[in-house]
Amino acid sequence: MIHQHKISVIVVVYQSEMVLRRCIDSIIMQTFEDFELLLVDDGSTDMSSKICDEYSEKDERICVFHRCHEGVSSCRQYGIEKATGEYSIFCDSDDWMDENMLDVLYCKAKSEDADLVMCDVTMEFSDYSILRRQRPSDLTANGILKNLGCSIQPTVWNKLIRLNCYKRYNLFFPKEMSYAEDLYILMNLFSHPIKVAYTGEASYHYDRYSNKKSITRGGADFVPGYIKSLDYLEKRTDENLQQIIIYQKIGVLQILLNISVDELH
Repeated sequence: MIHQHKISVIVVVYQSEMVLRRCIDSIIMQTFEDFELLLVDDGSTDMSSKICDEYSEKDERICVFHRCHEGVSSCRQYGIEKATGEYSIFCDSDDWMDENMLDVLYCKAKSEDADLVMCDVTMEFSDYSILRRQRPSDLTANGILKNLGCSIQPTVWNKLIRLNCYKRYNLFFPKEMSYAEDLYILMNLFSHPIKVAYTGEASYHYDRYSNKKSITRGGADFVPGYIKSLDYLEKRTDENLQQIIIYQKIGVLQILLNISVDELH
């Protein structure tokens, strides 16, 4: 009989050889041990693929999937389809977790029979850190939805999600989206009456400095792609969710303004 792990951790890997070991090490050193780690390599041409294989040879909990380059959204979906855990969570390959993150989230999920548990985030810059509190106004799915993209981080990497929610609510990461694919998933997920729990521990570390070309680090080339993704969302959501899209577009303009200012120096 095949053992079903309690948590599936999914990491999409692409050209991240400089920071990948830090990410993987933070996961395999978790105090919580009953998990599987799925490394989905999106056609990396640097040393990332070899690093993934190296770790999988040493730890039987690690599964590596090498794919042709199709983008993060396609890889996230592939990871969900391969996952076998009771719960799932994503981690970006240039970020890392506190060693007790899975333990804290899973214990909270079980004690409250939650479909989703979210934690606070530490934003890591080159010489300082910022604590990003989620501050939910209430823990109903609708209450979270109203604050998504505002006080609630619209990301899947600080949220432990019951895996069968993806099938139950027909959730998928659209291959057409280059950015904001996790926002799409969360908007649809929180549109259903799921049970939500929250822990105030800032267990996830979001690296804002290592890869300056990526969208989350403010690379100047992300803006057209992100706007295109938001337009995709706008066409596929009802009027009750349009305010979330507006929040995101305002956020893009703010990032674009910061880029413009930075480029003057």
